[in-house]
Amino acid sequence: MFKYPKAQKVSPSPREGGEGLVNPANPPLPRPSGDLATAPVEAPKKDVSPEALRELLEKNLKWSQIIYEQTRLINSKLFWKSVWGWAMFIIFVVAPTAMSVWFLPRIIRELETKYQPYLNLLGSGQQTSTAKGQSSIDDILKLLPITDEQKVNLKAILGTK
Repeated sequence: MFKYPKAQKVSPSPREGGEGLVNPANPPLPRPSGDLATAPVEAPKKDVSPEALRELLEKNLKWSQIIYEQTRLINSKLFWKSVWGWAMFIIFVVAPTAMSVWFLPRIIRELETKYQPYLNLLGSGQQTSTAKGQSSIDDILKLLPITDEQKVNLKAILGTK
């Protein structure tokens, strides 16, 4: 592991007008005296020869090409992610919904015809509710594999005539 020298407190904190913690390996630069706004600023000298400009332009062109390739790859990945996102939406949401709308009525009709004797869904609407209940109990008892005596006992237990 890297070990850095610990900073040592050599003066009060910056709030108190001091320098705060100071790294002994890099001591702070002396503060200029006077007004900083009026101090002259010297720009570093730059090489503006045609060879240096050409080199800078070539570096710039290489970096631009690298950035262009990375941007193209990122755009390609984003495009395919959006395509797969829509495909998953269609596969997991739209397709099951469409299939249920298409097949559900037929399945319900088949179940209704299959279990109609058990549920007595198409009983006559002119009968009263007690008569309808009595006829449905009779229909259920007809389906059970029991004797007539057991049917009479079940009717007595259920409280019907």
